[in-house]
Amino acid sequence: MANANGILNHYIEAKKIIAEARKDGQLVIFVGAGASISSGMPTWSQAIRAIASHLGIDDKELNFLRIPQYYFNARGKKEYTQLMRKIFRYGDFLQKHEIHDRIIEFNTHTIITTNYDSLIEKAAEDNSEVICVISKDADLPYRKGGKELLKIHGDFENDNFVLKEDDYLSYSRNFTLIENYVKSLIGTKVVLFVGYSFNDPDIKQIFSWSKDILHGDFQRAYLIESGKEYDSNEADYYENFGINVLYASLQLNENFKENNLTLNLLNMLNWLLEEEKPAKLDELYNDLKLFKSMGFAGDRYLETAFRKAGLRIEMGVLSEFTSIREHKESSKIFRNLAYEQCIRLSLAESNKIDNEDNEESKNNIEKKERIHKFLKDWEPEECDQEKIKVIIDILEKSSVCCLELYTPSENNFGRHRDFLELMNHDIPNWVEAVNTFDYRALKNIVDKNIPYLAESRPQLYAEQGYLYYILKEYFSAYNCFKMATSIYYRQREYIKYFIAETNRYLIGRIVIDSNGTISGVGQSDVKIVKEEINAIDLDRTYRSLPNMGGNNKVLKDIYTFNIAHALFQDAYSTSEKVKEQADSNYTFFSGISAFSSMRRSMEDYYNYIMLNQLAVDRYTEHIKIFRIYFQSIIGSVTAANMENYDPIHKDKVGNVHADKLNRFDLIKTFPIYRTIE
Repeated sequence: MANANGILNHYIEAKKIIAEARKDGQLVIFVGAGASISSGMPTWSQAIRAIASHLGIDDKELNFLRIPQYYFNARGKKEYTQLMRKIFRYGDFLQKHEIHDRIIEFNTHTIITTNYDSLIEKAAEDNSEVICVISKDADLPYRKGGKELLKIHGDFENDNFVLKEDDYLSYSRNFTLIENYVKSLIGTKVVLFVGYSFNDPDIKQIFSWSKDILHGDFQRAYLIESGKEYDSNEADYYENFGINVLYASLQLNENFKENNLTLNLLNMLNWLLEEEKPAKLDELYNDLKLFKSMGFAGDRYLETAFRKAGLRIEMGVLSEFTSIREHKESSKIFRNLAYEQCIRLSLAESNKIDNEDNEESKNNIEKKERIHKFLKDWEPEECDQEKIKVIIDILEKSSVCCLELYTPSENNFGRHRDFLELMNHDIPNWVEAVNTFDYRALKNIVDKNIPYLAESRPQLYAEQGYLYYILKEYFSAYNCFKMATSIYYRQREYIKYFIAETNRYLIGRIVIDSNGTISGVGQSDVKIVKEEINAIDLDRTYRSLPNMGGNNKVLKDIYTFNIAHALFQDAYSTSEKVKEQADSNYTFFSGISAFSSMRRSMEDYYNYIMLNQLAVDRYTEHIKIFRIYFQSIIGSVTAANMENYDPIHKDKVGNVHADKLNRFDLIKTFPIYRTIE
């Protein structure tokens, strides 16, 4: 049983590989005779027996390739073709089976079959799928983009069906293009064999091609064995061909029907198509990992990702939902995040103690003792620690400031609430100069960067481009981002490449719209930029990107301005609440004030733009957001105080509004607000 459990674990891994290949367009399905049995088509052995009966040959002397050859040699081409058409029911109306629908449901670009029937084409039509049928070499050059069905053993329509021994021996001559094409697919794609038996000569022929050429360096293939019990020797034998056999008898267990190959095959296909619910940690990691290559992770994305994982972020605090604190998977993630952060803080405090005077060292020793208590209380559970570390790295470059912890109190009665702070992400030295409009300092940074610009430092090109953009030296900014995109592309840093390419496009539009009025930029420069910009299609580029996490939604939101549009709607509705709270006289108020929530949201968005170096803040979609905020916060600050006296709670509540403008309002928001006419 232990061995069976180990095999089933391999099956789960195989299912994941097939699912990923399907999702990435890397799956090819081979369809054999077993898929069409339920529609009335014969198996290989049934067809050979039928031919043998016409020759008077005993069943015990069956040879899958020679029996058809004997009949051809004895009766000639015409009678041979007529008999084969009869046996394989050419011209009969056959009903497709649910198996054929499932094969179409895999949504693969390429299906390959050794069958002669048209059942896959019928299933495609019934499922509103357009599929190009290729059954001879001459069809390949004329195929168009889209899904394709390769009938590698020909068909009766073209009178090129492969069945007898001579057909196999001359296959490379008669199907040269198709053979080479199939070899390339087997060598580069994940292959799933459906409806094949170990007695079928096709399996050995197909994999001998790639094994001879690639010498074992090819993708693993998977074959569903729907009729036989598990055989370790058989499994090992076919593994030598690069084929992993998935035995229905093992996977289906009590649902395996020994005499019903069709039902077993259908259930195996259903199992492969059934989407596994990902583990919460895996899903969280996938939703966030794109931010590894970015300078700042926005609240909007973090809140959504952590909510799916059963955790929440509110006003910069990451915590568990009280109602589901005992949810094992969510608590496990939170516990491991807390433990990892404790380790980081412990190391940081140790470094401080070594480098500070006695008084400061005393304070940090107390902090370290507190952290050690956390380490004791928050022992980690078994988890993918590398993913936990990446998630903490991402949290450290966000507006999230701490984790809210509930630990047992000293008397073990109730829980004690505490906060575990996150370490601040290093902020580039140019950010403060941008925030304070110190253009002289920015110019000095730009000048100092110039000698260090090099192919090995694309990030410096991107930074330089953004600083030129802030300084309104748009042509220089455009050229820096042009260089950054080229280097990132060659390095396959596709996230950074796409952001730089988006910036190049947006800044290029500014250069074009200036029509040569930018200092030092002539009409010839504008013409060059215009030609280059017209060749950029951000939507096409986006669609060509591999999935780098969260289905790349973050990148799409940048170039489509989706994040700006969504934030504008939020800002508008929140501004109404800010006004309502400033105009209302409360006897009791709980929760977070609307102006605080709005201020945090705007500051987070500002940092998202700045630290990801997004050249978008001069576009109307973004300016309007800050206009709503500034008007709203001014209204909140200037609202007259209202006071109520609650005789029960003896508290003064009154209206809820901001007391004053803060640094963010004055040096970041107000200048953007002023750019609007």
